[in-house]
Amino acid sequence: MKFSDGTPFDAQAVKWNFDRLLALGRAPVGLYEPVREVTVQDSHTVVFTMKRPYAPFLSLMASWQGALFMSPSYLQANEKGGDRGSAWMHNHTVGIGPYVREQWAPDDQVVFSEEWSLSGALEPR
Repeated sequence: MKFSDGTPFDAQAVKWNFDRLLALGRAPVGLYEPVREVTVQDSHTVVFTMKRPYAPFLSLMASWQGALFMSPSYLQANEKGGDRGSAWMHNHTVGIGPYVREQWAPDDQVVFSEEWSLSGALEPR
């Protein structure tokens, strides 16, 4: 599986996204407060160490609130003043899945496509 910029969606990307979220300390970080540490066991395995038992964790990860993964390369390339790419994320996305956002006009329309290419890598779409 890959992000729409062609970089791998692997265990390291999951860890990077969780570390980013926990470091930012903003919503939806409160949902993940019980996470003590995220470690990579291998390229396909991430280990979440919890501060205490937290039964909702698996259902949270399977919900829309668990869809927090963005391409680390894009976020790092678009970081401004230590914001870890947060400002860039307000108007852009480089996630995973079958569709890529081609156009977005707030309060008007969002246009998705099934096509993406590596041309213009690290250029905002």
